Amino acid sequence: GRAMAESDKEEHQQYSEEPTLSLSLSDKDLKSFIHQNSLFFDRLVDLVPARFYLPSEDPPNPGYYGMSKKAKAAARKATKANLKQARRARLDPENYASTLELVKRNAAKEEQEKLKEGEGEQNSLIPEDDKSTTYEELRKRLHQRIEELQARRHASVADSACNLKKDKRDPHKGKRKREAVVASQSSGDPVNQESPSAKRGKEGVDKTRKDPVEDQPIDFEFGRVKISVANENSKDRKKKRKESKLQLLEKAKHLQSTMQDPEKGQVVATEHSWSAAASRAAGNKIFDDPQRLKQSAKKEKQHHLKSAQKWKERTELKEKASEEKQQTRAEHIAQRNQQKKDRLIAK
Repeated sequence: GRAMAESDKEEHQQYSEEPTLSLSLSDKDLKSFIHQNSLFFDRLVDLVPARFYLPSEDPPNPGYYGMSKKAKAAARKATKANLKQARRARLDPENYASTLELVKRNAAKEEQEKLKEGEGEQNSLIPEDDKSTTYEELRKRLHQRIEELQARRHASVADSACNLKKDKRDPHKGKRKREAVVASQSSGDPVNQESPSAKRGKEGVDKTRKDPVEDQPIDFEFGRVKISVANENSKDRKKKRKESKLQLLEKAKHLQSTMQDPEKGQVVATEHSWSAAASRAAGNKIFDDPQRLKQSAKKEKQHHLKSAQKWKERTELKEKASEEKQQTRAEHIAQRNQQKKDRLIAK
């Protein structure tokens, strides 16, 4: 019995000593154990693709609902370009980054953003003295702006009152002036006629009135401008008959020969260029290229021959139809005469 008790004591001592040894070993190698575990988890993270491990940075696509056709086309084009660029960047070996590297980059970005937010909050704290100075400056600017607007309004009121007084003195004068302005706008000639008494009154009003606001914007009104072309003799000139392409070709050849003249060529060329520019501005066509005129004349001739051939065929068909009609008529008349003769013989 004593031997069994001693063996139980020894076993109990062995079991009680084992945990103390394991604890002492873990305390020594704790750092290395943690390092090995971190490396193991890093390898596991690298095995997972980044698109499944990390959240997508792209905003959610709302779709193309409620967009116009142009906006839809532009959005589709932009998405295609972005996908192409992302595919190239993903397949580029220089830009390759493992999942662990991307995780580290995101962590560094978050830290930088937090630091920036902290700096922004510190900078946003303005002392009360600075705020008071800014408020005073803003108040001064507001008062200056209000004074400027009031001065402009008073000036416009004074102008309108002066005009009303003038119209009351001579009501027919304003009517005549308006009619003259309308007539000048319709004809294109500016009218600027004032009586000497009106001029003196206007000068007196300008001297007596003190305008607090200078550099007022002045409204200008322009009449119609008419460009006179050198080829036009008068306004009511008769309409010229349309010239044929052959006549225009002869004129263009003559113009080219005169422009090549050493004495008068330069003058003729400048005059023709100015007149051609004015005609083009007026919307008229210029026929001064002999080569193009030759081609157009050839086309016109072919078209004329074609139309003449068609007209000839049409007239021939018409004559043939009329001849056939006359022949049938003659046959019918002969048949009726023969029938009359047969009836008389039968009697």
